[in-house]
Amino acid sequence: MVLLYVSNDDKSLENLEIKIDNYPEIAECLRSGEVVFIEDTMNSELLRPVQHKIKKLDIDSIVVVPIRHKNTVIAVLFVRGRTGVKPISPEDIVYCQIIANASSKAISGNVFLRKIMSKFIPKES
Repeated sequence: MVLLYVSNDDKSLENLEIKIDNYPEIAECLRSGEVVFIEDTMNSELLRPVQHKIKKLDIDSIVVVPIRHKNTVIAVLFVRGRTGVKPISPEDIVYCQIIANASSKAISGNVFLRKIMSKFIPKES
């Protein structure tokens, strides 16, 4: 299980626990520490196990950008592109990386989150 903090107008989406198996794109980003860009969700090998769910959501592209503290991925920025809307572009991905870098500084400076991170990130010697 992963705790999901969502930026959304729908307050029911705050502090959700999700099954990471339902989000292979997030799992891959957390595992690799690299940006995961899926240009076509219906033809993605990575998403094959969950394509039936994605199809219902009318999502055609996804980008997942790691948010790091030092060299450890502590969160991800997750963006979905809807079918029929302008597709996610390389410029959008760069913008997401800028947001992720800025978010890292904000998250790292948050006292509450530093306490949580201290349980997962080894102390420097």
